[in-house]
Amino acid sequence: MEAFTYRLPQEMLAHAKPGSRVVVQFGLAKIYTGVILSLIAEPVEGLSIKSVLALLDEEPVLNSYQLQFLERIAGYYLANRGDVLQAALPAGLKLSSGTVLYAEEVFDPSKVIITPTEDLLFHKLRKSPLTYAEACKWLKKNDISQVVKALVRQGAIRLQEELEDKYSPALEQWIYFNSEYQDPDAIEALIEALAKKPRQQDMVLWMMSQLRGQWQEGIMKSQLKEAGLSSSALDKLKEQEVLVQKSKVRSRVADYSGPILPLPELKPSQQLVLDQIQEGFSHQKTVLLHGVTGSGKTEIYMHLISKALDAGMQVLYLLPEIALSTQITLRLQQRFGTYLGVYHSRFSDNERVELYHGLQAGRFDLVVGVRSSVFLPFERLGLIIIDEEHDSSYKQQDPAPRYHGRDAALMLANLHGAKVLLGSATPSAESLLLCKTGKWLKVNLLERYNDRPLPDLVFSHLGLDRREGRLEFEFGAALTEAIRSNLEKKQQTILFHNRRGYAHWLQCQHCQHIPTCKNCAVSLTYHQQINLLRCHYCGYRTTPPASCPVCMHQDFRTVGYGTEQLDEHLQVLFPQAKIRRMDTDTTRGKHAIRQILEHLNSGETDILIGTQMVSKGLDVANVTLVGVINADRLLFFPDFRAQEHTFQTLMQVCGRAGRADLPGRVIVQTFDPEHEVYQALHKGDVEAFMDEQLSERKEFGYPPYTRLLRITIKHKDKETCKSCAHILARDLAIHPGLVLLGPEEPPIARLKNKYLQDILIKIKREEKGLHELKWQLYQACRKVQQQQGYRTAEIIFDVDPV
Repeated sequence: MEAFTYRLPQEMLAHAKPGSRVVVQFGLAKIYTGVILSLIAEPVEGLSIKSVLALLDEEPVLNSYQLQFLERIAGYYLANRGDVLQAALPAGLKLSSGTVLYAEEVFDPSKVIITPTEDLLFHKLRKSPLTYAEACKWLKKNDISQVVKALVRQGAIRLQEELEDKYSPALEQWIYFNSEYQDPDAIEALIEALAKKPRQQDMVLWMMSQLRGQWQEGIMKSQLKEAGLSSSALDKLKEQEVLVQKSKVRSRVADYSGPILPLPELKPSQQLVLDQIQEGFSHQKTVLLHGVTGSGKTEIYMHLISKALDAGMQVLYLLPEIALSTQITLRLQQRFGTYLGVYHSRFSDNERVELYHGLQAGRFDLVVGVRSSVFLPFERLGLIIIDEEHDSSYKQQDPAPRYHGRDAALMLANLHGAKVLLGSATPSAESLLLCKTGKWLKVNLLERYNDRPLPDLVFSHLGLDRREGRLEFEFGAALTEAIRSNLEKKQQTILFHNRRGYAHWLQCQHCQHIPTCKNCAVSLTYHQQINLLRCHYCGYRTTPPASCPVCMHQDFRTVGYGTEQLDEHLQVLFPQAKIRRMDTDTTRGKHAIRQILEHLNSGETDILIGTQMVSKGLDVANVTLVGVINADRLLFFPDFRAQEHTFQTLMQVCGRAGRADLPGRVIVQTFDPEHEVYQALHKGDVEAFMDEQLSERKEFGYPPYTRLLRITIKHKDKETCKSCAHILARDLAIHPGLVLLGPEEPPIARLKNKYLQDILIKIKREEKGLHELKWQLYQACRKVQQQQGYRTAEIIFDVDPV
């Protein structure tokens, strides 16, 4: 978590500021990009300080708010500043250091013995240097480390670290008349001179028709090609210096060019809620809007955004999923036009850099994005809207910092003095408790837009369907008939199943062997469409075995089902239906989500089956049926929040049905329809259910009544991992006021070739000096890592795990 001290050369002093990027040497040879955190006038005594090699920015890339925010995130989540900085800056603003191979000019290969491969590489490098990756590609080898070491040892080549700028602006080529031909007389003379060169004359005449006397203006080169004009004629006119070609930087962030619509008119119930929120902001910084699905929360958000923008403020609109940002973007663009910028990982590195710079330049005052948007360079942030605030997708899992987007946004608002509006149909237990204790204001919107009724909710007993032979594949009688009826009525259906792939695993029918990942303690998921077994944790993939490696029999069967298999079975049951899937496998492309949603909105999709992506945000008038394939897979999970998460997910997915004039219906398939969570869902009383959850958590000492810190120890050797965890638990147990659970193996005991041990620490909510306590725990962990035998162990902190 420490920072490093470097000396600024005299020529950089006038321009260097906190937040500017610098190039520094780290160790003997490595070159890194760093960020100035602070400037100190007095030299540090007793230290040999290296000098900064280069100052990269005339103006800082991080403003003062961002620097303070990074410090708070690093401190609260026990993360290294460097890890936080990695999360904060778009990849295009991070210069990378790469190894470049150079041939030594004085080396004579005839005087030493080198292999043919070494000789081949040396002579290639004599022509031009190569990066390590380029040399691998040229030699058609994945690893050339031995070749490189041998050549270095012989003095044939040298290695040098060089910085690579990842961001490159998009350039367009424009064609202009040279200054000598920018008046009518010169142009007329030129046309006469080109009388015997018809192709060149055609190009000049066409450009004249486009420019209409604005001779200093240019024409995009691509337009010449579209007009069918000769490229050789263009080359000749450039050679004669009649035309000149210039590069212009083109923004990758496209401006909205559609119509700007007025703000939607609010219904009386919405207007009342808007007035309550604005009144609440006069004495509270944070307001929670509890609005049922389809109640029109987004329209209220738009009015609040408009008021903030009119007041000269910036607005951050946070969403938990990229899929949600795709849906909301068009609605916001139609109201706020070019004020709007969108930020998430589906955009390229270059696109994210340009939005980052656009925000700094004042081009965007409204940003819609996922959790990483909290790190953007806001200067006038006045309002943060956190939609679906309960969603666990706001929590970053890997890599560090493992921050929660909602909680980080609250920290950011505190720095800026901004107001925060959190919205959800199923608020989290933590948020409801904060409202009950008076720290936040809670506002309710418990009616659907235009008083539309909530969908009818039916629980279908999978056990009965199975016993009575009414189960068709994974679909009970009620759901099958409802889908068929919907197809006949030309209405659409959404089916929810939170498991992608074709099957959970393959299993030998003779000896019960299950193929597992070579790197992780998990079975491999079968993907039939690409005929691969894949690990969803490390990415390992292999083809299904032709025969069992244990008993050599050739009798594998699939176990369990994912969205891919459900898609196949639906095609069998409803061959005329137009069926699409929405999961990680089908939404990898940049525009894949948008295309799937366009097909759904236009009615080109009859049945959409998907994972959690389909459970929230979809607002399609013709969707009248929602089916949950097996709700129990959400419920029976070893997590104290399992019931809360199940209730929230099911409530959200139910809200996709009947959002317009047509009534909606929801069928939830389960083996236990009488379970308390399902009964609470049927009643629809969110507060009563959450009160019960809060009561249980208070009794057993779980959040929000305590704070949790999970420490995970990783090591390639199982016994080393276990002993390190036990020593760490012993050292941590001496701290008063802590309750330690573990160490123990997590449900998945090995990931990416490393064994895992977890220690869960409960800290009393009222514990004073929390920052100091966490720092002591951090120091205790680092002390264990310094012991002989444990220096290669990884110790990972997860503050407030979800």
